[in-house]
Amino acid sequence: MIFVEELEPQVRDAVLVFNRKGYSTLQSGFWGEHGELQCIEGEFAIDEETRNRLLDTMPVDIDILANKGEKIFTSINFTPL
Repeated sequence: MIFVEELEPQVRDAVLVFNRKGYSTLQSGFWGEHGELQCIEGEFAIDEETRNRLLDTMPVDIDILANKGEKIFTSINFTPL
């Protein structure tokens, strides 16, 4: 668990929306060699309609990786265009 004030300002609103909609986020922040990749990850799955809406409407490049093995885990990666 983390306090809202401890979330990075650039992902705070997104993480709060994810959690309000029932997606259990585990981590978020910047990755990549130069911090160019922003990511939100957690033990949740998104349906095909939501996935397509994200891919079609966001003004950034999005990569959605989902693992449906023993535990469901999704990583949504945002890269500025």
